[in-house]
Amino acid sequence: MVPGRPDLTLGGRGTWVQPRRGLPGRAPRRVVRPGRADPSARRPQEASARRRGRRFVTDSRTAPEVDAPPAAPSGGGRLRGAGVLLFPAAVATALSLSVLVPGALAFDIQGDFGLRAGEIGALVALFYLLSSLFTQAAMPLAGRLSPTTTVRWGLVLGGVALALPAVLGTKVSLVAMVATGGIANGLATPAANMLIALTVPPHRRGLAFGLRVSAVPASAALTACGAWVVAHSDVEWRGVAAVGAGVCLLVLAASALVARTGPLPPPSGTRQDLRTGIAALRVLSLGGLLAATACATLSPFLVEGLIAGGATPGSAALLLGVSAWIGVAARISTGLVADRIPSPSFQLHSAATMLLICAVGMVGLGLGSGTGVLAAATLLTFGIGWAWPGLLQQATLTLHPRQLARATSYVQLGTYVGALLGPLGFGFLVELFDFRTAWLAAAATAVGAAFIIVVGLRASLRRETA
Repeated sequence: MVPGRPDLTLGGRGTWVQPRRGLPGRAPRRVVRPGRADPSARRPQEASARRRGRRFVTDSRTAPEVDAPPAAPSGGGRLRGAGVLLFPAAVATALSLSVLVPGALAFDIQGDFGLRAGEIGALVALFYLLSSLFTQAAMPLAGRLSPTTTVRWGLVLGGVALALPAVLGTKVSLVAMVATGGIANGLATPAANMLIALTVPPHRRGLAFGLRVSAVPASAALTACGAWVVAHSDVEWRGVAAVGAGVCLLVLAASALVARTGPLPPPSGTRQDLRTGIAALRVLSLGGLLAATACATLSPFLVEGLIAGGATPGSAALLLGVSAWIGVAARISTGLVADRIPSPSFQLHSAATMLLICAVGMVGLGLGSGTGVLAAATLLTFGIGWAWPGLLQQATLTLHPRQLARATSYVQLGTYVGALLGPLGFGFLVELFDFRTAWLAAAATAVGAAFIIVVGLRASLRRETA
């Protein structure tokens, strides 16, 4: 080992080899001969010395060290094994409840005050708008607060949001619940992603991301259970909101068992590296935006679209329920496969392939007729085509380990904006034309998302090899 240079190791023919940063398995970036300092570290200082008319003296002890991703937490948490994997998923599940309560319990809410379908859509749009705006606060907060602290504040806000209508029971409190829940979701979800990168072992991160992105279907299942209880008992919708607030408090209490993590260091690397990394992240964020725009139309419009294609209301509802659980299983299974093949290139190519399969399913929904064809198309879109979110997030954090806060914020922003724009644009096309046109437009958007994700992968790889 060279004195003062722990990053240099002995290579062949008596040379000292400096490993390449970034992806494992790459060839060495440069070779340094014995007795010589790193040339790239010497040149700027040598040029400065020449301008001052002085002789430059090489000192290997002053050479900069290679950047490294943030270190894992040192310990202090009592969550082990499944607990570490499930905690980020529990956070996302608890914080998704506030946006699902108005739609799932509208039949009972209307007994207290009017709530039209258009107002429910506006509340969903408000939730994702505020989530996308406050996701950007994750970057400055990451340098001041630890991800665990940010998650705790998000859970506190989420609990307060659900408690408001439980106590007041007014329309204003319902709007305040959705708005406050959107803020909490925007702050805490990127922090939960960073917790996965910092606390989950590398060989289990794919499963952790698969569980995390299954949070919305899991929240929908919990809300559906609450709606069933309200429909078959004397419990009111305010009671379901109170239970949701209790869920947030339980997850908040469980956060005391999470390993301690400090604030993230600022992004490291040269200015050119940071600029190139930001450009690649923007491309991946755009791919996530288009992918979410295409897929976010499935939950709110699938039943009506199936009925328009010739399915009966009962079979359409059954297909939605079965496909949703298949989608949850597909996301978790995809995470397990990602753990077995941890290459970000494989993960993003797989995400692009899933989006192409989703496009095929949407074409079937638009052009097909009959229960059999529509069922096959539904299973393609939900079961395979919508399993990409965990792969996109995991691969992005793997490709940009020195910019964790920026990476998760950019990708999460893209998916939130897509979840906001997708249903609005799809509904507009249905009203202006028909479901066939809307499904075909969604399929074209999914194809574009697949192409842009591959472009973002290549941009990220070029940055690593530069």
